[in-house]
Amino acid sequence: MYTIQPNYDGMLAAYLDEISAAQDEESRQEAEALRLEKEYRSAIIREWAEVSIRDGEENYDLNDQATWEMAA
Repeated sequence: MYTIQPNYDGMLAAYLDEISAAQDEESRQEAEALRLEKEYRSAIIREWAEVSIRDGEENYDLNDQATWEMAA
């Protein structure tokens, strides 16, 4: 009579691959979120600068116009 033994090594490897893939996806999403945040922040600052130039505000202080809170 044959006994079927589960392939624990294969199951563990598959489980670890799943965890690794999930961590990679999470890292990718975080990197994309940071990239978009920087891109949009730059676009907003450029727009503010254009408006200040049109309004003739030579000493326009962009840093006083917004507070960027970084998540801890």
